Amino acid sequence: MAQTCGDCGSAVTAGDAFCGQCGKPVNSAAANAAHQDGPLMPPPPRADSEPLVQARPSWPAAPAMGQAGPRASVGAAQARVLPAPDYAANEAESVAYDAASQVPVTEIEMAGRGNFDPLHNRWLSQQILRQAVIFIGLYALAVLVSSIFFLLIGLSGGVSAATSAVTDWVRFCALLSIVMAVLFWLMPVPALLSQRSKLIGNEADAAELVFRHVAAAFGRHQTPLDVLREKTLHPPGEGRRDYLELRRGHFTGYISCFAHGRDLYVGWTYWIKMSPLRWMLMRVGRRLQELSGRGSDIYQTLRFESARATVAALQSAVLEGTASATADLKRQSVGFAGPVNVSGLDID
Repeated sequence: MAQTCGDCGSAVTAGDAFCGQCGKPVNSAAANAAHQDGPLMPPPPRADSEPLVQARPSWPAAPAMGQAGPRASVGAAQARVLPAPDYAANEAESVAYDAASQVPVTEIEMAGRGNFDPLHNRWLSQQILRQAVIFIGLYALAVLVSSIFFLLIGLSGGVSAATSAVTDWVRFCALLSIVMAVLFWLMPVPALLSQRSKLIGNEADAAELVFRHVAAAFGRHQTPLDVLREKTLHPPGEGRRDYLELRRGHFTGYISCFAHGRDLYVGWTYWIKMSPLRWMLMRVGRRLQELSGRGSDIYQTLRFESARATVAALQSAVLEGTASATADLKRQSVGFAGPVNVSGLDID
């Protein structure tokens, strides 16, 4: 049975739902009546209906050690970014969760100048000067004590013994000066670059798990490191304490974690470790680079971007490992682990 569109009058065939000319619904009288009364409106939601829950997207798991990861463009498209937490001071931190592996993926944005150049770092210069003063003081003390010792030996044996004692004292001082000079020029000097810490309330039981999860985080992200190991130190007044040490070139990081009452303290520090001899050779090499046109501030800033990337990776691994450890302790998903924390201070 032939029909006509009630809006434009065009002929439509039987069974057509919409007019081929104007697109209005013409399949039934109810549709024509609805068109005459007003535009079609979607039916209101039922009061007793369940709220619509969007399915969480499933991203591929992070590659294991030795496997190639996804391309940067694909990874950027897969990251579902959540708002940064309130405690982010100098780094804008946002967290995305890998639904397949239930592992948090942290995005760390390094802000501030953060001078990692050893030749322009005032902390390293001060530490080298401090070490020079210490070695000079030790040498002067050794010379004074040895002079008294050899003087007593010379006086007890007469003139010939005194002459021999003076000769031996001169030889001792010369040998001591050589040994002290070698130690001064070759002994690495540490200088603090940055540090950060936080206190997580009522999570002291997770202290033993943090190092394992932080090391696993470094492995998942395949962070390029020269050394990653646990190390025991004895800070004055703190007793025996375990740290997770990482090294990359002249830079060293220490991650500390321990129970502080019922709370969990997690912190890390980042250092330059360089001997005065290496520092001096770098200064000479910098002069040669300036002659070749590669000694400007642009080149010297860009050459230490890997060190800044290591700091960001360290911060990411600590956040990820801490969240994983607390979630592992609670036997729940990392996506729902949100302990209260208090940020520490950053020192550049």
